[in-house]
Amino acid sequence: MKSKRILVFVFLLVATGATLSFGQWRWWIGSYPEVDSTPLDKLAYWLVLVELESQDDKIKDDLVNRFQYELERGWSPLGKTSESLGAGTQSLLERNIDELTRHWFYTRSAEFHRLPVSEQVVFLGAQLTAVMSWADIHRQVYARRPSTTGVVVSQFALFDQIDKWVMEADIEQQPDLQQSMHCAVLYWLCTEDLLTQDIKMRQELAERLAAAFAGDVGRSGINLELNLGHQERLQSNAFALVEVWLLSRAVEYVKLPPGQREPYLDAQVGTVMSWELDKVLLQDNPSKASTANSIAQLTKLLGNLPVWADRAPLPHRAAYQLLARELQVYAFKKLLNL
Repeated sequence: MKSKRILVFVFLLVATGATLSFGQWRWWIGSYPEVDSTPLDKLAYWLVLVELESQDDKIKDDLVNRFQYELERGWSPLGKTSESLGAGTQSLLERNIDELTRHWFYTRSAEFHRLPVSEQVVFLGAQLTAVMSWADIHRQVYARRPSTTGVVVSQFALFDQIDKWVMEADIEQQPDLQQSMHCAVLYWLCTEDLLTQDIKMRQELAERLAAAFAGDVGRSGINLELNLGHQERLQSNAFALVEVWLLSRAVEYVKLPPGQREPYLDAQVGTVMSWELDKVLLQDNPSKASTANSIAQLTKLLGNLPVWADRAPLPHRAAYQLLARELQVYAFKKLLNL
């Protein structure tokens, strides 16, 4: 009789198991279902019903891999719903997205550094697709947060988080994390056409890259095996970013009193030189980079100034044209040691 009751209980457990929610599953079975066997329409339950920070790395690995696989095929954990979530659920969703994205970044960075140089570009190509998906989901999740200010979530919000995660990592991990992030950005600049992006996006990106890469790119150990197409796209994008970076500087420059303008030019030219563009643009052989190459890149940049000034947005065109003329005079004076 006792064995019959046990059989009935087991049968009931099996019969209901297929329809249990995650919370019910946890209560009945004592553990969550396997990530790989979670139905696609219930995969998002991991984000809204489970505190992922408390789960082991195996579950996080499985979730990151499964999510990346499904995201590449058009799946979205948020579906098509635009309904707002309760405060507790929204908070859990944000924490879980952050936890998984951070785990993705840490594990992929470690994997990148284990690869031979010859395989790194292919790896970065696959991860570039993934990070854009993660960034989109990250933005969607935070956009669901109730806001009374009307503030729009920045398209760079995830990358702000990545900067934070680098600083939060163990001190011995930080150089590798920083380098893998730099390599990923560099590869993106080798494949994306920034001239198709709107000018505000390019301006924000230029400011971020200037802050992140100043004085560091040439010494960060970046050495990707890029082909000629990559090199050409990289040079085009580098100059597209310098163009809009100078647009922002032109707006600042015209507001300065005459006595502050030359020191300002000194500082900005020093900033451009600190980027060591020759080392970035000579990725096929960074050892070729030299002071002569730096000057050559700066000379080429100065040659583009009139073109950039003439196509600047009309409200700032006069300011850009003024800055272009002043920079050319400044460079000529420096060349002659005047």
